[in-house]
Amino acid sequence: MSGDRDNRDRRKNQFRAFIFLLAVVACFAVCIFLTSGSTAQKKTADGDVTAVPAQAAGAGTETDFTAEQAETGSSAGAEESAQLAGADEPEGSWGAETPAGESIMDEAAATGESIADEAAAAGDSIADEAAAADESITNEAAAVWDLDALPNDLIPYGYVRENRDESNVPTDMFWYESQWGQYNVDWIQDTRQNIIYLTMDDGFPNETTAVILDILREKDVKAVFFLTKQFVDGMPEIVQRMIDEGHQIGNHSCNHPTMPDLSVEEQTAEIMNLQDQVREQFGYDMKYFRFPEGAFSERSLGLVDNLGLKTVFWSYAYNDYSEEQPPVEESLQLALGELHPGAVYLLHANSTTNAAFLADWIDTCRARGFEFGIYPEAAH
Repeated sequence: MSGDRDNRDRRKNQFRAFIFLLAVVACFAVCIFLTSGSTAQKKTADGDVTAVPAQAAGAGTETDFTAEQAETGSSAGAEESAQLAGADEPEGSWGAETPAGESIMDEAAATGESIADEAAAAGDSIADEAAAADESITNEAAAVWDLDALPNDLIPYGYVRENRDESNVPTDMFWYESQWGQYNVDWIQDTRQNIIYLTMDDGFPNETTAVILDILREKDVKAVFFLTKQFVDGMPEIVQRMIDEGHQIGNHSCNHPTMPDLSVEEQTAEIMNLQDQVREQFGYDMKYFRFPEGAFSERSLGLVDNLGLKTVFWSYAYNDYSEEQPPVEESLQLALGELHPGAVYLLHANSTTNAAFLADWIDTCRARGFEFGIYPEAAH
């Protein structure tokens, strides 16, 4: 928030400086025009005014008026002419710098200052309005939800595998987005690009995660690892390796509970105790949260958003978490069969099946024209 405010102030000051500079240039141009491009004027015998180029003024021609004519007012309009020519000037001399000229210059300068002041005031007003609009947008983006007003009915997340469009994108994701997208939630990424995102859940210490990290390093693929407190406590060296090798860490709660079954205070502790631990232990700020088992409520979504985290679901998952692991080839073909643009894959990092097919799956996805992206930075 402070960074946004600094940017608004900087834009406001830049806009003020631009308006002031514009006014100064305009004033300077007016003065140049009056002093070098304007014409001196003369009175003829019948009282008509004739334009005389400024460079000819004071040349000792019949256009010059004497001080005596100015004092007696003997010719028609002599008083006005004397004001123009300068009654205290020597006869035959009409200098380029006269009291009248100074008066015009003073008026021009005053006008220029007035324009500059008005322009600066207008600039301030516009800049203030723009800053207020920016702040309004920022406040909306960081909305604080009234959790008591939100329903707490448990919603088990899932989708029908057969519901797909012509690009193989599971269309149920868009229904979820229409219902709860306002709570800073990802169900799927940009379906216009052949980029997929790998996310992995790690709920308890295991030996398979290190094998998976080896494969990801070899294949140059980055993942988001959603961790519980049990994993962080049990395998801190693996957590540090994830960070060191460029992976992202996500919050999967302390104890992997069904979140809507807890009070708001209990849910907050589940999230923030792990959040604080990872920050203090590893100097890392987690930006994403994944609900254990995908079970959420509208109130829980609002709470996560209030805590400044983005909720991340998935557009592909399968039964890789069971004690009896599924067959490797069958699991590989299932993962390839549901490949789609913008996919968010959920695999469990403790699965030996996943470790067995992961390298082949990555190679085949790339052979089919897909690439693995780094999960987009969470915006709040």
